[in-house]
Amino acid sequence: MASQDDIKALQEALDICGFAPGGHDGKMGPNTRSAIREFQKKAGIDVDGSVGPQTRQALSKHLSEVSVRAQHLAGFFSGGGRSLEDDL
Repeated sequence: MASQDDIKALQEALDICGFAPGGHDGKMGPNTRSAIREFQKKAGIDVDGSVGPQTRQALSKHLSEVSVRAQHLAGFFSGGGRSLEDDL
């Protein structure tokens, strides 16, 4: 059985990836299960609402992709990009 910390980490990962698990309370409630199923559907893997090896691997890959995109945007907002007013 997953620990409360494991479930909190899962909830945070789902949230970062754009799937709303509700609060990061460490409880495997209906919102977290729904977010897992939504993620699984979007990832094209078996939709069962549980986090087995296939879901963990897909979530890890998606987190890596989100991280790369976030790093790119961080550079833009820290002075590497033009201001939005330049485009107006």
